[in-house]
Amino acid sequence: MKKLLLFLFICFAPVMLSGQNMLLNPGFEAGDQNANGIPDDWIGYAQTGAKLELVKDSLTANSGEYWTKCTSTNGGYYLLYQNNFPSKEGDVWKFSSFIKDVSPAFPGASYAALKISAKSSTGATFKSWEIYQDGVTAEWKEFSNIKTMPSGTGFIQVVVVIHGADGAPEAAYGIDDVSLELIHEYPVNTSGVNLYANPGFEEADKDSNGVPDGWTGYAQTGASLELVKNKSTAYNGEYWTKLTSTNGGYYLLYQNTLPAKAGDIWEFSSFIKDVSPANPGGNYAALKISAKSSTGATFKSWEVFQNDVATYWKKFSNSQTMPEGTAFIQATIVVHGADGAPEAAYGFDDISLKMTYELPDLTNLLANPGFENGDQNANGIPDDWIGFAQTGASLELVKNSATAHSGEY
Repeated sequence: MKKLLLFLFICFAPVMLSGQNMLLNPGFEAGDQNANGIPDDWIGYAQTGAKLELVKDSLTANSGEYWTKCTSTNGGYYLLYQNNFPSKEGDVWKFSSFIKDVSPAFPGASYAALKISAKSSTGATFKSWEIYQDGVTAEWKEFSNIKTMPSGTGFIQVVVVIHGADGAPEAAYGIDDVSLELIHEYPVNTSGVNLYANPGFEEADKDSNGVPDGWTGYAQTGASLELVKNKSTAYNGEYWTKLTSTNGGYYLLYQNTLPAKAGDIWEFSSFIKDVSPANPGGNYAALKISAKSSTGATFKSWEVFQNDVATYWKKFSNSQTMPEGTAFIQATIVVHGADGAPEAAYGFDDISLKMTYELPDLTNLLANPGFENGDQNANGIPDDWIGFAQTGASLELVKNSATAHSGEY
């Protein structure tokens, strides 16, 4: 019976697909069939002075015939949400809703929020982003909150929050066509250990040299680095770096070389976001891997400029197999705007360099493996070998290149 139940769970459990709305009854068209005062599949929580009304009116709905009106008075808030959804580090979620201001007086204040919470595997919230939406009017308009899940994420929960200020007039908002979409899923990397020191910059710049500890920076004219301490804008922790390129000058951020060899596969990755003051969207941030010889000279490199860097954190990577002659590897963050292009600025956090596959050492440990050293000590056994014969058993060292697999013995 247990096996049958497990089979049914696997077959019929919800599958998360990128771009799919994960919320049930997102437009409230299922109504409130259990008559508990809350749209079916939703959970509501009202402080004193807050309430929800399920409105059935196709003329005033954004789509269909139902929408919800959430009201806050005397500073009491209303929360409308659904259960947790599985998630992990690096996943990017978009929580959105059509919202309109239906306050009886003084409309236009920013009292409607879209909140995303990252939860641990035990369900405890350890980071959240409660974004109050500006520009809500008396007309339906779509608003959104996009966030990348930090390290330690096991679940995500999203909440519509209506919370008027203490003493403020009644704040009431219409909510319709709510959506939660996984817009970018980063695959789980189960191999390799991050070999970088201070990968998330949390050790800051204790030596005050203008570069995060453990890192080396090189700036051409017009390029710069800023170590930002801001927990609300960091991907993880409270520090991140902002690299800027102007007038075509590039900035390089890197650490020392690491031993490597031919056949090893390395992955260089970072969470990146575009923080350019104007014209964001240019492909000016690169992850560069260099293969170096035993003398430390670079003889091959892969400088991969990343496409689709957005204004929110997203993980990017460059994976390469080391060629023959490799003795060392070095990885470099590159920000290099085009000559004459507007200022290009990018945020970096949680940088990683991992060897995801190590080519086994196939060196033959046996001495005289092909018997080409013959039997120079004339003991009847090939040099470097030991033989033991029972009665009726014997060994003959044959010297014949025509019948040998290789060589002549």
